[in-house]
Amino acid sequence: IKLSFPDKEGYRDGEFKKGDKGMWTIYTDFAKSNKSDELDDEGMVLNLDRNTRTAKGYYFVKKFYEKDKFSDRKNYKVEMKNNKISLLDKVNDPNLKERIENFKFFGQYANFKDLENYNNGDVSINWNVPSYDVEYKMSNKDENVKQLRSRYNIPTDKAPMLKMHIDGDLKGSSVGYKRLEIDFSKEDRDISVIDYLSYKPAKK
Repeated sequence: IKLSFPDKEGYRDGEFKKGDKGMWTIYTDFAKSNKSDELDDEGMVLNLDRNTRTAKGYYFVKKFYEKDKFSDRKNYKVEMKNNKISLLDKVNDPNLKERIENFKFFGQYANFKDLENYNNGDVSINWNVPSYDVEYKMSNKDENVKQLRSRYNIPTDKAPMLKMHIDGDLKGSSVGYKRLEIDFSKEDRDISVIDYLSYKPAKK
């Protein structure tokens, strides 16, 4: 599924330097606690510079510890050309290499055409920022949930919660931030998929 991010016009001119088409940043990760004091987190972040028409970023593997121990983190540089992820760093682990090269961002397969049919939703708005927060209970029959279960090892049958956060004027400023979390967590384990998309100036 092709990633496509348009050049934005209009309001951009007042917030960006002249000629700056901006940068999209897209991020997806999967986090899961395997022990009471450890959390494994893997994912990718990609910066799409609309000025240079380049898409570069990195795949990360992190492990967090609750007790007195520093977290571990490894980054592997990547780039996307012709909608294909290519590694720029050497990876010796064949399984990890395959995960990186075949990685798909949640936005590449997500489908929220039925969002208006979600029930039991909570919506809050802060007009001063402005920002928007939405929370919905999802169903295991939801196509997005099925996609996530097919791609990740999610050891629970619990139906997840969908949490969305949006910063920025929906009808105005083109600079903004959108974060989505699908939370499968249960009492003794944290399990979630996080996806975000932001648009900001590429030239400082």
